[in-house]
Amino acid sequence: MSEKARNTKFIKRVWLNEPDSPSSGSVVAYDGDVIDYDNQPYQSTFLRVSDCHVSANIHKAVYDSDKEFIAKMKRIRDVIDEFITHLENEYND
Repeated sequence: MSEKARNTKFIKRVWLNEPDSPSSGSVVAYDGDVIDYDNQPYQSTFLRVSDCHVSANIHKAVYDSDKEFIAKMKRIRDVIDEFITHLENEYND
């Protein structure tokens, strides 16, 4: 097991572009322990969406409950689903 990540509950990394694309877009979802600067493990839960040189990191803050973070992820999913539907309706013949 890696020194950087112990007790990993979930990790998924997906490239967002085709293999021959010059863009480096990706999405990473993580839930597990990481090691902080004091060499102590702490729980980290986040979703990172990156495209070229820009990333958006959505993380579960220490004051967020599990239920609140799940609700946040569902709201993000709903907006993405609505946006995809809009684009399909607008640009697909």
